[in-house]
Amino acid sequence: MLSMTIEDEPSGTFNLSGSIRRQMSYDLAMADGHLCNMGKMIEELEGKLRNSLDQK
Repeated sequence: MLSMTIEDEPSGTFNLSGSIRRQMSYDLAMADGHLCNMGKMIEELEGKLRNSLDQK
């Protein structure tokens, strides 16, 4: 979710908001533990989303 609000005298209040959804799946070893695997996936997807926003 992204939200940006700007208040300025000449243009008044400007509100820009939106959302992006992505999905991914991996086959990972359970030896690493469920939480460790989820953490790695979340961090990787977060990086991809940030890069996607930076390019637009």
